[in-house]
Amino acid sequence: MSEVTRTVIVPSVRLSERKLRVFKELEELYRQVLTELVDYGFRNNINSFTRLKRDKYCELRERFQQLPSHYVHTACQDASTRIKSFNKLRRRGLAKSERPEVSRVSIWLDDHLWKRIGYTTILIYTHRGWIPVELIPHKLYWRYINGGWVLRTQPKIKIDYRRRRLLVYFVFTRAVNVDEDGVKHVVSVDINENNVAFKVLDKVYILETGIKRITVGYARYREVVQGVKGNGYVGRAVHGRERRRKKDIKLKDCEHSRQHG
Repeated sequence: MSEVTRTVIVPSVRLSERKLRVFKELEELYRQVLTELVDYGFRNNINSFTRLKRDKYCELRERFQQLPSHYVHTACQDASTRIKSFNKLRRRGLAKSERPEVSRVSIWLDDHLWKRIGYTTILIYTHRGWIPVELIPHKLYWRYINGGWVLRTQPKIKIDYRRRRLLVYFVFTRAVNVDEDGVKHVVSVDINENNVAFKVLDKVYILETGIKRITVGYARYREVVQGVKGNGYVGRAVHGRERRRKKDIKLKDCEHSRQHG
């Protein structure tokens, strides 16, 4: 029995001034806690979640009394993951700094910090109380919701300042039965925004796709074209060209995978 995991990013509606201000404050408080945990853990060669929580939880709860206690708990998990990742990169000679830095922040939640109201609204517990956030579900989200996948209770949220919204990182899991006779026929695939990695037996292959460049380029082009020719033209022409280019890349990657598999 194996478990397959998928992360789906779902945007929220545009936040009101009050909600955006609350989440900015929450992000700053979480960043302060996380930065201290990362510095302490790295300085003392601690990358264990349980040791970080044992050493720092009470102190941070006392200093950040306005922050719900479970944010300190999830920040310990976040810090542990960051320190382990940095140490792994450093051993491989790929680290870009002398110590782990907290530059980008996604706020980790647990089952005490959020609630789902149906499938299109969530409640997030902040230092200002419960804040409702309406989501804008897309096809991929509904595919996992209706496809028998299990939604984990530990999503992450990130503020999209340019569009004044939240990005919610939902994690779905699904159990997969693979018998011993069928193990040799299983191909592990990792799909990223700019490459596809797959493993066949003891060999790993990485295919560069360049899809990120295409997505970003067309996103900028759409913004310009929408102001000149309207949404109708963008839907018919621009989206069509983007889909065809991406489909062509995916078909070529599938052919390469088939040849190596």
